[in-house]
Amino acid sequence: MQTPLWHDTIHDALRALVDALGGPKRVATGLWPARDVGDGQRYLLKCLDADRAEKLGLDEFVWLMRAGREADCHVLADYLGQACQYELRPIDPAAVEADIAAKVEATMSQAAELLKQWERMKGRRA
Repeated sequence: MQTPLWHDTIHDALRALVDALGGPKRVATGLWPARDVGDGQRYLLKCLDADRAEKLGLDEFVWLMRAGREADCHVLADYLGQACQYELRPIDPAAVEADIAAKVEATMSQAAELLKQWERMKGRRA
């Protein structure tokens, strides 16, 4: 199922994400594993209804964002970016790891060179 490129409300984007993640029953069991499946599904549907008082908490919202990222479904991030005029994009964990490794290697190399210089300076004083 292909999701629309634009959502008019955050509730539309949340519903599209929940559908992409397998529907309210599946998502509710991930959000609230200790809760009865039926109760969780009903509560999630209430949270997705803009006219209801029930709303997702911040931790639940972040859980949904992460689940969307893992499923390669970015409708919620896209909505937030468009609504708040941010440019959001998924980050490749392998690229982040490679960048960190390169920085650590450069830092270690620089530290080794500084240590050699320091040892030479100490040797001259002795």
